[in-house]
Formats: sequence, structure tokens, C-alpha cells
Amino acid sequence: MTRLVLALLLCTCVTSAKILHNKADMLEKLLNLVDDTENEKKDNVVENKREDALREIEIQERKLTQKKEALLGKRNSIDDVDTCNEIEDKVKGPFVMCDGPQVDGYPACVWGSYVCDSVIDCISAKDEFQIQWGCLKTDEQCKAEYPANGYFRCADNFLCVDNCHVCDGICDCLDGSDEDNCSEIKVTCGTYSVDTCRKYP
Repeated sequence: MTRLVLALLLCTCVTSAKILHNKADMLEKLLNLVDDTENEKKDNVVENKREDALREIEIQERKLTQKKEALLGKRNSIDDVDTCNEIEDKVKGPFVMCDGPQVDGYPACVWGSYVCDSVIDCISAKDEFQIQWGCLKTDEQCKAEYPANGYFRCADNFLCVDNCHVCDGICDCLDGSDEDNCSEIKVTCGTYSVDTCRKYP
């Protein structure tokens, strides 16, 4: 009987030791997993900081390049407001700070030949609404610009467009007046494309 009890106790001790050993192994694996996760998080943080720093360097280099090109007369627009403020008094010709949100593809300021050139550069079209810089079109200018088909004068008088672009489904006037009062779309020059007529303030 005593031997049986001792055997049972020994078996229980061995089983408990195995359970403890397994638990210790599991705990060690869990701790290693936690360490690996923490190290991975640290690596990600370091990598993100490195990417942010490289991005900031790229932005600053682009600003500096744009500023140099502007001062050398090699460009007529800049997409950074701070740089626009720095060069406003240094560039030649008409200068316009664009209104509206900063959107990729649209400049923060334009000057010189980009002002009143019948091409919208600012997202708000402010570069084409500058009366003091001569944006209003005269009949003589319109006739000279569109001698073949005649011209349509936009209601706001800032632009005139070729007659063949009137009622073609695409806004050419800044105020959209070339597409007002159209009973049907007429494509008499160029190609037709679906377009939402954007009317500027």
C-alpha cells in the first residue's frame, strides 16, 4: 500500500513538473513574441520618422528650386503660399495670389504672362479676373483672336470664345455663358466630351 501511494505521489510530481515545464516554455514563447512585436513597432516608428524626414527634405528642395526659377524668370507660377509671399515683390509683371484651397495641380500664385492669358491657372480663376491687368477683352482683341468663325463674347466680358464652341456641352467662358440657353448640344468643331459646366464666382 505504501509503495502504491509513493508511486502515485511520484507520478503526480512528475506530471506537475511537466505541466510547470510546459507552462514555462509557453511563457517564454509568449515573452519572446511580445519582444518581437515591440521591436517591430520600434522599427516601424523609426522607419516612419525616416520617411517623414525624407519627405520634408524633398518639399524644402522643391520650394527652393521653385524660388530660384522664379527669380531667374524661368517660371510663372508656384504651388507654395510661403514661397509666393517671399517672392511677390521680386518678380516682374502682374502678380496674383490665388484664392481657394491648395489643391495638387493648381498654383498658389501666378504672375507675368500667366495673368489674363485666357487660361485658368488659379483654382478660383482669379488670374483671369484682374481688371487692373487688362483681363477684360475688347471687340478688337476678340476679332483678332477668332477671325475664321467669329466669336462669342462671354457675359462677364473677361473672355471671348470661338463661335463653334458655343453650346457644345463644354464651358469655355469662366461664367459658363457659352452654354446658357442651349436647346441642344452642337459639335461644330473639335470633339465632344461630357463635362460639368463649372461657373466661377
